[in-house]
Amino acid sequence: MTIMKKERISISLVGGIICLCALNMSIGMSFTLPGAFFPPHAVEKGFSKSLVGIFFGSYSALSLIGILLGRTIAQRVNLRWCLLFGYIGGGVGMISFGLADFLPPGNTYIIVCFIIRLTEALISNVGQVSIYVLSSKIYPSKRTVLVNWVNQCYALGMAVGPASGGFIYEYLGFQAPFVGGGSLILIFVILSMFLIPFPPTNDIEISVSADIKQDDDIAMDGIDNELCEQTPLLLKTKRTSSFRIFQAWQGILCLLTRLSATMSLAFFESFYAIHLQRFNIEPTLVGILFLVPALAMAVSATAFSFAAAKMLNSSLKWLQTLCTGLLTISLLVMGPFKHILPFLPSSIEVVASGTFVMGIAYGMHNICAMEILVAVCLGKLKWDASVKSYANICSIYLICGKIGLTLGPIITSPFIELWEFPAAAAMLATVPLVTFITTVTMVMVCFMKNWSYLDNKVNRNQSN
Repeated sequence: MTIMKKERISISLVGGIICLCALNMSIGMSFTLPGAFFPPHAVEKGFSKSLVGIFFGSYSALSLIGILLGRTIAQRVNLRWCLLFGYIGGGVGMISFGLADFLPPGNTYIIVCFIIRLTEALISNVGQVSIYVLSSKIYPSKRTVLVNWVNQCYALGMAVGPASGGFIYEYLGFQAPFVGGGSLILIFVILSMFLIPFPPTNDIEISVSADIKQDDDIAMDGIDNELCEQTPLLLKTKRTSSFRIFQAWQGILCLLTRLSATMSLAFFESFYAIHLQRFNIEPTLVGILFLVPALAMAVSATAFSFAAAKMLNSSLKWLQTLCTGLLTISLLVMGPFKHILPFLPSSIEVVASGTFVMGIAYGMHNICAMEILVAVCLGKLKWDASVKSYANICSIYLICGKIGLTLGPIITSPFIELWEFPAAAAMLATVPLVTFITTVTMVMVCFMKNWSYLDNKVNRNQSN
């Protein structure tokens, strides 16, 4: 029997956690940094409105490929090189994008912008995989809480990026936000090499050698043939497949909630600045308005993280239901869409209130989606609480989010061109609305048939 020693938080571990959060926040900021000022600037340089939406959506599409590539590098090479390759490439790409503004308007500028940003998206998300795997590994007994912290920093970076970018853009010009942001990423990468406790090798190699040495108390060269034949079987029975999440309807509903939230956020980041042009406000005020959902998200995520940690697994469904309902309301108010809400005036106050509600919903989703995924995988799917299982959970979470960030701007771009922002927001509101109705229906079915929505006996912070 293996006795687990109580983990203590050292100063170096705290530094590593801070560095993980800072790196993930910087990637979130790099994704949304152009949101407040690049769409109008891009139109002046030759972009069309629909091309702006494709620009933001294709960034997310390449991010999805980067996650898959990063997972392969992390498993077959090591996490240190995965992080270095991803974040150094992301920082250099961000600086290069700012310097591309020296090119003249037209097709050349458009092509160069696409090449730089898509390459940055591909490489930087390779490093993001290592962040989530490390956050589930360096402090195992609190890995779910730590993953939530890292994830909140990413969401906060996505929300703060446009606000800080708009402010810097107005006073220092187009190049300053990207050159400054890319430089910060490179600084964080250097610090991470000294602060983050990287594992020496893969988990599977450590666990096998540890089990052989501790439980069997034999040397590697003394392994008999019978043990060698049994070892692959033991490893095979512990394998977890990300696709198994679709075997549980609770997991599917959770992914639909994640998809709704990220599609809404991507739509907001891509077209909100263009929508605000109708009010003739300065870029600084645009940046401040981008801070409204950021603050709401920070408060919401912090409050619900403490609440979710003490909630039963079966009670998480109420957070999920409330999240999709608030997302639907926020998209309708953010226009506002006059055909459904004719009594609301088209004012900055009304639009900002819609984004505030979206921030609350997104912060809530950040917590409940990850917690539900953990409860489903450990409870319904009977995964063990290994680092590999948590890495798969994080991969599912990230991939679903990138798909939502990709689809949001691309799907709504034609509606922006034809019917403007309010109609496009109302169309997108059907996604969280369908998820809300489906979730409420399944909750009622579980109540009438006395089914358990999630197993309350599963400890979401367990470790082995």
